[in-house]
Amino acid sequence: TTVDLARAVEQGRFRTDLFYRINVIPVRIPPLRDRAGDVPVLADHFLHKVAGKSGSPVPRLSAAALAALARYQWPGNVRELENAIERAVVLAAGPLIEPAHLPPEVTGQGMRQPRQGTAQAENSGSLKTNERQAIINALQQSGGNKSQAAKALGIHYTTLYRKMKHFGLE
Repeated sequence: TTVDLARAVEQGRFRTDLFYRINVIPVRIPPLRDRAGDVPVLADHFLHKVAGKSGSPVPRLSAAALAALARYQWPGNVRELENAIERAVVLAAGPLIEPAHLPPEVTGQGMRQPRQGTAQAENSGSLKTNERQAIINALQQSGGNKSQAAKALGIHYTTLYRKMKHFGLE
């Protein structure tokens, strides 16, 4: 946990008996942003885990995708990395994960504004096509499990259900 349990006990926000039961050997692990060398190892582990769940071959990360993972600060620590890898596997739906398959905040694209003008309107059809295909890929990777597919896409289950209905994927 990231909570200082000893302080929480002092403040009466955590049970004393439970604290002493679980506080046998405290393990302090630095945040992932301070362990950049662990990112490739953890990413590989999560690639195998996701592939194992879906029964598909283990994809690999391109050099550019691996570099993006190594540069990112990981405020959500290991859980955020795991979610990013799961999302990338679903969106890639192939043997190689590229930076485009990673969450925008990981690649530094999260804060950029869309271009103004006709390019945005011209690309709206392809955006819908890409969104539909991402949903199909997520459902295939999750073996049809809508909750897992929604998690991999980073959306709520009800949002996935609504989008499936919109795209005729029921």
